[in-house]
Amino acid sequence: MKKLYFLIFLFMIGLFAFNACSPIERINALRITEINFIGDGLSVNISSEVIDTDKKKTASQHGFCWAMGAVPELGMVGVDSLLLGEKANEDQLFSATIERLLPSTDYYFRSFLIVDGNIKYSLPQKVRTRNMRPEDVIITITNSINAKDTIYLKGIVNKERIEFLFPVTVTQYGTLLASEPDSTKGISIVETNFMFEGMSQFFHKYAKANVPLPTVTLPQPLQNSYFAWAFVDFYPNNNPSQIQRRYTRMLILGNR
Repeated sequence: MKKLYFLIFLFMIGLFAFNACSPIERINALRITEINFIGDGLSVNISSEVIDTDKKKTASQHGFCWAMGAVPELGMVGVDSLLLGEKANEDQLFSATIERLLPSTDYYFRSFLIVDGNIKYSLPQKVRTRNMRPEDVIITITNSINAKDTIYLKGIVNKERIEFLFPVTVTQYGTLLASEPDSTKGISIVETNFMFEGMSQFFHKYAKANVPLPTVTLPQPLQNSYFAWAFVDFYPNNNPSQIQRRYTRMLILGNR
């Protein structure tokens, strides 16, 4: 019996020493408690809870990150994040609204805290947005093919929908392909033909040899990649001389 008490005594000393020397290991365990779709079904209210906290620590940053079809980590290509600033440990709950998600898409969400330079994530939560509707489409690249010497970009544009939503007149649309993540670089294909009262489809073919080389040194994960956008040109109805261009989100393609 004395031996048993002695072993328990040693275990308690070891546990105390571990907790005293390794507070970061037991700080800020997180979990996402709620994800609710709101509005048009392409926005969510998301909430997270801190379920294990060292009262002496304050997070220098906290928030949410998310990605399409993959578990997100801060700094990864294709990961979006919402930073909510410093957070004291007494605040056990935090929440945010995330907007402009894409329809018919699987998203993975995680909450995070940054404490002493270390990032702590919640387990990922997967949700799927509602199915795409015709009115969702303004302009988008729906598919890409990265062949040996050629890149193909396929997509759709809805001129009538754009002009219904905004007091503008659409003049043309197109795609742009570059070897660096800068929409002012690269080459483009432009079209002016629109399908009447419907969505126009486009299928653009680019020769890789015609794409200018990057003018800057890219981070290792992005080196030898291609970057693509679709765009529309338009003018406000009250000022026809003011031509403007709006791009879709950048699409990162495979290696050159």
